[in-house]
Amino acid sequence: MRVCRLDSMGHIAQGPNNMVVTDQYAKIDFAQDMENGQDTSARNAAGNLAVTWRTPDLPKRLTVSVDLTAPDPELEELLTGGTVLTSNDPPLTAPVATATPSSTGGSMPSGTYSHMITVMNYRGETTPASPLSTTVIGPNGSVSISIPLTPGATMAGIYRQVGASYAQIAVVPLETAGATTFVDTGTTPMGCVPGPPATNSTSGYGTEGYAYPDLQTDPNPCGVSIEAWSRAVIDGGPANPPYIHWVWPRVMLWNKGSRTLDTSPLASSFSGFGFTNLYWGRGPDGGWQQDSSRVSFRRREARYPLPTVGYQPTPALPY
Repeated sequence: MRVCRLDSMGHIAQGPNNMVVTDQYAKIDFAQDMENGQDTSARNAAGNLAVTWRTPDLPKRLTVSVDLTAPDPELEELLTGGTVLTSNDPPLTAPVATATPSSTGGSMPSGTYSHMITVMNYRGETTPASPLSTTVIGPNGSVSISIPLTPGATMAGIYRQVGASYAQIAVVPLETAGATTFVDTGTTPMGCVPGPPATNSTSGYGTEGYAYPDLQTDPNPCGVSIEAWSRAVIDGGPANPPYIHWVWPRVMLWNKGSRTLDTSPLASSFSGFGFTNLYWGRGPDGGWQQDSSRVSFRRREARYPLPTVGYQPTPALPY
């Protein structure tokens, strides 16, 4: 099974350790929830049933659950947005960025705009730096934000004030040899728009382990993509091609099962819902050539990725 972190738009997040591969899962269950159609009928003056009609039953969402047979902190972090506890990671702090307004290059009306910047690595996202305030002359205004080189960070989160709060408008990869520039043209993306993080989740916390997500927050607002490979068997023998590649392009999961500490193996159970994700595209290795616009899809393949278990970088290598 291969699980990839998604960004706020649904793209597969790029950079080190945004993907986990495991061969120790037990099963993936998925079922289509249906919305029952409505019955409509009418009688004539004689009391006879003259018209009857039932609207069709329609699928409304996909229910997904994942059961693991062994504790896997890295996979649990990706699936539910928790934190892998470690003493080896140096802490990150958000850099001091600069914002430069322009009267061209965008669609911002005249006014004062405020931005906050965070940086990220595979362990999480920093708290935002101090807000950047700029005055734009419209109606075609824009704001150019320059983010200095930040060792240890791979991505930056760009937040713009919308009303009384800040909304994430972009997640951009950071340059490895200099400053990164992002131009805010005034467009606010549709879809998953998490608020700014409340805690710095990139510092070391002690020995290796796993911490559950914070209470009263949505720990994984952007979800993950899940892929799995299974054998295709026909008449008791391997099919040709012999493997089935399953894809769920966007899944929101929560660890809702009870955890029991006893002498039996400790397993994890996750449940949630699957959604369409047009931004999954060709997948983490660029090899998916078929339609990817559905809530779940599959194809037959001649081989599967060699199970290099654990964190992997994205984009993934072809297999």
